[in-house]
Amino acid sequence: MAKLVSKTYGDALFELALEENHLDDMLDDVTAAVQALNENPDLSRLMNHPKIDKEEKKEVIKNIFSQSVSDDLMGLLVLMVSKDRQKDIVATLKVFEDKVLEYKKIGTAYVTTAKPLSQELKDKLLDKL
Repeated sequence: MAKLVSKTYGDALFELALEENHLDDMLDDVTAAVQALNENPDLSRLMNHPKIDKEEKKEVIKNIFSQSVSDDLMGLLVLMVSKDRQKDIVATLKVFEDKVLEYKKIGTAYVTTAKPLSQELKDKLLDKL
């Protein structure tokens, strides 16, 4: 169920950003939000604490993100808290990031070597990719 929720909200955010031609800006905002959420486990605990009411959680989200993310992303975060979906926020934002990378045809490459690469070899590899 959580995967369906994340996909639904992530797809909707992607479609909105694409429609409004703000894909790159939204990707930057989403990346910053994911980083903030992942780097602050206390925030996750607070957002998922059952004794803290929704209004207080929404105020926390607004205080943290209102100056740094778009109104559209802010609206999504508040909506997810309103619907008790705060546990799915990071997964939703990851769905959005994956959709953007897929849309832009950007892949991820992993390189395994027997010994560390010199900077020159790293540069050559990046040029080929």
